[in-house]
Amino acid sequence: MAGAPAAALARVARPPHAHWMFSVTEADVTAIRSVLDTGGELAAAMEFRQRFPSITDIEHARECVRIIVKWQPLPVTHGRLARAQRPRTGKG
Repeated sequence: MAGAPAAALARVARPPHAHWMFSVTEADVTAIRSVLDTGGELAAAMEFRQRFPSITDIEHARECVRIIVKWQPLPVTHGRLARAQRPRTGKG
């Protein structure tokens, strides 16, 4: 590729992976579960799409709803977690 500009070699034609990531708050989870309980999975998927307009595919929204309603709260830990003890090796 003689004569090609150096900048052209460094370009990558891939979108960033974080473009498809989103965060779900506890309020979102509560609202989606409530709609699921009263209106069913399709209604919950519509609620999900209202809260996350970047999700345009209804099947993807339904899959997200199924995943979200299965979430369980993390266990509460009291105090600091103990660090793993490593055996000390003496120098000398």
